[in-house]
Amino acid sequence: MKKVLITNCGPIMTGDIACPIASGEVIWAEDGVIRYIGAARTELIHTADEILDAKGLFVSPSMIDAHSHMPINDYLPQYKACDIVEDYMGGGITSMLSLGARMPGLPSTVDGSKALAILGKEMWENHRVRGARIQGGALMLVDGLEDHDFAQMAAAGVNMIAEVGHGPVKDIQQAARLTRMAKANGFIVPAHSGGPSSRDCAGYDADALFAIGPDVICHLNGGPTPMSDGDIFRVIRAGDFYYDLTADGNMRTLVNIVEECSSAGKLGRLMIGTNTPSAAGYSPMGIWMGLAAVCNGKRDLDPALCICMGTGNVADCYGLDYGKVKVGYRADLLFLQAAYPATDLNATLKAGDMPAIGCVMIDGQVVMDSCKNCPGPDRRPSYIRR
Repeated sequence: MKKVLITNCGPIMTGDIACPIASGEVIWAEDGVIRYIGAARTELIHTADEILDAKGLFVSPSMIDAHSHMPINDYLPQYKACDIVEDYMGGGITSMLSLGARMPGLPSTVDGSKALAILGKEMWENHRVRGARIQGGALMLVDGLEDHDFAQMAAAGVNMIAEVGHGPVKDIQQAARLTRMAKANGFIVPAHSGGPSSRDCAGYDADALFAIGPDVICHLNGGPTPMSDGDIFRVIRAGDFYYDLTADGNMRTLVNIVEECSSAGKLGRLMIGTNTPSAAGYSPMGIWMGLAAVCNGKRDLDPALCICMGTGNVADCYGLDYGKVKVGYRADLLFLQAAYPATDLNATLKAGDMPAIGCVMIDGQVVMDSCKNCPGPDRRPSYIRR
C-alpha cells in the first residue's frame, strides 16, 4: 500500500458544494485514496512512502468533462485528431464522460448498440492514457430494446444511456418509455435540449423534456442553440434535473442559468462539459473556458463554488468516487496558481482568465508535471521523498 503525503498545501478547493473550502495544510492518501486532510502530523512524515511539497499552491480536484462523445479509441474521426486524452490532461481534465460515441457507422440495432456499449466501457477501462478515466460505454437507445436488455447491460457494468435525441429514437413518447425502463434498471439518462445540433439530431423543448424525464438536461445553454429563456427557467424552477453547460453554447445564457440556479438553490445541479467533438471542434481548455465565464459573469460567487461545477457536482450526479478533495475519494488533484497579471487565483478566475496549473495528479501520483495548454506557474510542486 503506497502512502503519499502532500505538504504545504495552499487553500484547498474541495469540489464539494456543501463545503467548498477545506481547512488544512496536508493531504494524506493511501493506495490513491484520500484518507486525511488537515494539520501536519509528525507520524505522517515518518510513515509516508512519498512526500510532495505543494509549494503553497491552491489544490483542487482535477477536472471532469461532464459532456463529451468520445469514441471507443483516442481518435476523433470528425477532425482527424489523435491523442485527445493527453491533450485534455494538458488542460487539467483527467476524466471525460462519453454520453454516446460519435463515429462513422454506429449501429442502430439492439445487438449492435449493446455490443458497442460493452466494448466502449471495457476498452476505456483497459486503456487509461496516463491514468485518465474515460467513462465510456453509454447505451444508445434504439427501437426494440426491452427491460431484459437494460438488465443485461446493467449486469455488465454499463450504467449510462447515450444522450437521448442523438440516436435512432427521437420520438418523445418512445424516448420516455425507454427512459423509464433504463432508470428502473439503475441507468443515468441524459437528454438533448434546444435546437438540433446536427441533421440527424432531435430538438427538444421543455415540454418534451418533462415528458421524457431524464436525469440530466444536456447543454442547457445551447449545443449550440438553446431553448427559449422561458423554457430554460421552467426546467430549472419546476424540474428535478441535473444540467450540464458547455463551452460551445451561448455564454450569455450560461451566465443567466447560473444566476437562476443560484436563486433557486440549485448550484449543486450544474455541471460543465465540452461537448467534444462538436461543431466548434474540440477544446482541451473547454472546462476552464466555461468556469472562467461563470466566475466572471457571477463575481459574487466564490470561485470555489464554481469549481464544483467541473468536479464534485459531476461526481454526485454520476456516482463517481473521484472529483472531490474529500476523505474516501480518489486523489485526483490539480495544483493551481494565479495567471499573469493577477496575483491571486480567485482574481484570475473572476477576471475570466484561466489559471496556471503546476501539475496533475491521478491516484496520488503526479502524471503530468507541466501542462502544455495553460500558463505555467512560477513554482511547481516537487517531491521531497520518492
